[in-house]
Amino acid sequence: MSKRKEFLKWCQDTNVDFKREDDHEAVVLRFDPNATVWFHYPNPFLTDPVYDLRTCVRFSDSSELMFNYKGE
Repeated sequence: MSKRKEFLKWCQDTNVDFKREDDHEAVVLRFDPNATVWFHYPNPFLTDPVYDLRTCVRFSDSSELMFNYKGE
């Protein structure tokens, strides 16, 4: 199973609430301390600092994931 799938299962099993967790990077690094995390706005001209921000992750096994403020 990829780290991406393991992370999604871990989030579900531990009831991670991304809306309440301000620091998505800290959540990811709790699961995989060797992951790389960066942030992306899909449209740099129409951005909202909360709703448009995407958290991008490259896990230590090279699998990747991108999610919004709700973890979707």
